[in-house]
Amino acid sequence: MRHRSIPVSLLVVGLAAFIGLGLPDGALGTLWPSIQVSFDQPVSGLGVLALAATAGFVGSSLTVAWPLRRFGMGITIAGATAIRVIGFAFFATGVSWAATVVAMFLVGWGGGSTDTTFNTYFAEHADLGSLNMLHGLYGVGATAGPVIAVGLIPDWSLVFVLLAIFELLVLAALLKLTRSWEAISTAGSTSLGWPSATGWLAVLAFFLYAGTEGATGAWAFTVLIDRGTSDAIGGAWVASFWGGLTLGRLILGLVANRLGERALLDASLLMLLAGAAIFSADPGGWGGLGLPVAGLGMAAIFPTLVALTPHHGSRADTDTSMGFQFAAAAIGVGTVSYGAGLLADRYTVSVIPTVLLATTTLLATMWFAGLRPRIRRAAQKA
Repeated sequence: MRHRSIPVSLLVVGLAAFIGLGLPDGALGTLWPSIQVSFDQPVSGLGVLALAATAGFVGSSLTVAWPLRRFGMGITIAGATAIRVIGFAFFATGVSWAATVVAMFLVGWGGGSTDTTFNTYFAEHADLGSLNMLHGLYGVGATAGPVIAVGLIPDWSLVFVLLAIFELLVLAALLKLTRSWEAISTAGSTSLGWPSATGWLAVLAFFLYAGTEGATGAWAFTVLIDRGTSDAIGGAWVASFWGGLTLGRLILGLVANRLGERALLDASLLMLLAGAAIFSADPGGWGGLGLPVAGLGMAAIFPTLVALTPHHGSRADTDTSMGFQFAAAAIGVGTVSYGAGLLADRYTVSVIPTVLLATTTLLATMWFAGLRPRIRRAAQKA
């Protein structure tokens, strides 16, 4: 179990940056009807923006190791934040639909670099509690985003002006801290390695986890309504899913260090399996209880997998492994949600809870039969 800590100033700016990552993710869907009217786009235009952001996120996640090694943590994170400022400012101008898509790509690119770089640093230098708190603050941002958006509708451009200002403040703080970052294990290295065999298992685990989380959030309401649940109750169950995930991470930020990574993942995956099974058993009735259970189970999984990245084998590949993991997570969100939709088109929406239970089972099997034994053996050798 690790009890490392980082300077309070870096922790605070990291938490602020993750609130910033969550804000647009939560706000965009709420703002879309107004944006759609402004640019005279079809409903599916939201998917174009999501695809642009995902392309940017994946691209930067896979390539961020180079600037990390060449320029260091502080400059890399500041540069990524500056790109997000430009993206939000460009979005707010509303010049054209094409320009808006480009702006979303820039926001995604900066987000991928920010996400991967902060997680690489925290995985090597911070404790497990700080990592859970970091991801919990993303949930706070995602929760606040729709609230801010609703208050400013239909003036959607003002929301992006505020997002640009928020990121500008984060950038100012980062520029003051450029010399405060400790070096990561790959500092100065020119060799960009590939993940180890254990690392590739982790990449697949990130794909399955993020895909399950994203598909649950995207489809749970539709499933509940299809099975006869009222809009109000269905919305409350979905809110309880996200609330459980966010609250769980904030609480774990205080107690995770006492539990340790492997024990925390064991308990989390068993709780997630229980939640998925409950939801699958009766999504139109008491099965809704499975959503907050699943959310609480998911809370620790992503940040704890991040914390274990330096233990995949050679620490020299932590940054490249992190990039592959985050790219896989971004791809998983879209792939699993889209795949579930295709199956729903063919077999009705009632198949989706079974899909979620299947991906959850695969994730748990990969951990207990694959990743966990490998990481335990690596810890024994250390």
